[in-house]
Amino acid sequence: MSAPEKLVKKAGPILCDAVNDEKAGKISRAIIRYKQGIELIAQAMRIMPLGSADRDKIMKNFAIYVRKVADLEYLNKTETEVDQYKIAANSIGHSYQSIFTRCCDAQLRMVHIQDAYIIAHHQLLNFVRFCELIIPLSVNLLVITLKTGEDARKNLQDFDELARSLEKRGVTLQVDFSSTIHDREIIFDNGWVVKSGRGLDYFKPPEGKYVLGACDMNQHISNKMTKKQAQPENKELSDYKQRLFADAEKIVKEEFPKKVIEFDALLRSPKLSYDRLAEILPDKSLNIPVPDVENGNTDNDEPAVKRKKVDDDSKTKTGAPVFAFTSGTVPCNENLAQLMDLVRPKLRDAVEQCNTVKMWITLLIPRIEDGNNFGVGIQEETLSEVRNVESEAASFLDQMSRYFTTRGKLITKIAKYPHVDDYRRAILDMDEKQFINIRLVVLEMRNHFSTLHDMITKNYEKIKVPRNSNTEHLY
Repeated sequence: MSAPEKLVKKAGPILCDAVNDEKAGKISRAIIRYKQGIELIAQAMRIMPLGSADRDKIMKNFAIYVRKVADLEYLNKTETEVDQYKIAANSIGHSYQSIFTRCCDAQLRMVHIQDAYIIAHHQLLNFVRFCELIIPLSVNLLVITLKTGEDARKNLQDFDELARSLEKRGVTLQVDFSSTIHDREIIFDNGWVVKSGRGLDYFKPPEGKYVLGACDMNQHISNKMTKKQAQPENKELSDYKQRLFADAEKIVKEEFPKKVIEFDALLRSPKLSYDRLAEILPDKSLNIPVPDVENGNTDNDEPAVKRKKVDDDSKTKTGAPVFAFTSGTVPCNENLAQLMDLVRPKLRDAVEQCNTVKMWITLLIPRIEDGNNFGVGIQEETLSEVRNVESEAASFLDQMSRYFTTRGKLITKIAKYPHVDDYRRAILDMDEKQFINIRLVVLEMRNHFSTLHDMITKNYEKIKVPRNSNTEHLY
């Protein structure tokens, strides 16, 4: 087996894994594996003679994978704007070298250019100049992809000529045509993204054949324009996002089903059975006795003589008076407290897990664009449901805390007015209501997690990749 065949054979399983990762929604891992396979195929193509039948056959598959990576990186790119490069009208000193040099390094493997207007002769020359700049600065560059407008198809022969020239330098050029693109930007796979309203064509035409700027782009007069340059995300931030995405996907696939099973098992257990209601309710006496009332002498209608207050300086009284119940403390409803201690940790976990999934979906939402937003609508609908579950779980936790406060205030009313039986009955009704509330909380959380798991798994691919990279084929 020849060396190129060995390299191609080695690339096969890697590319298969990349396809499986993409289907599973693991886009970042798929991009890495696609690039590993592409690099092996590129090494094989460099060894094979130009124009050979085997090389042309491999080139077709190579182009498919390159196009796939370009589409995935365009959809999956993350960026942090750090610089805004303003070009004043009629100014000079804005060559490609001054703008793009910082984007090129040994880490660069692929460059994806999206510019609808690589049509006219000078626009083609600008693209050639751009290639001339990045190739010597990027020693490991393998692929340059260009997505341009349908009108540029007339330059197909010129693109083929440039592709053959680039192949001699070990770089593959892949050109695609689309009638729907309008954004102009350049994506470097080392993390840089350059956005420009005019793309590569921000120079004014030279005023003559033999004038300054005819050859040196630094002397070329520029149109007014603003370029936005974005650099790779901070590594720590990127690592955090990777961990968040992994945790969220694990929560959706593993933890949500567990939550459904846990809440359902608790709901069916004897602990939350209505048959236990009589056991849950406390004794009506509540350990607060009703004092005996002595009948005073009512024959004398004269009011009782008030005792004269005698100041006793020898005794100093400080602090608030403390009253004690003759039968000891008034306990809380221990049965309900145990149930709440059982449910509360599950609600805390639910809030945290929903928050993680909420952040995951939020970070997957792409930038705002016109059209092709069906997948974004699915993301927003799912995000709304996750927020609703998170909010309800938090409110359930708050309600449990308020129960004890409200019950305590009612107990003090009974202590103050022990003869009023309605207050005692109110305690029984409150405890019964709290038991029913706990059962309903468990029921609602089971249903919520079941709905969330069903919604996310059914729309998993759209949530992960909301925008289809092949939109142009729909028109």
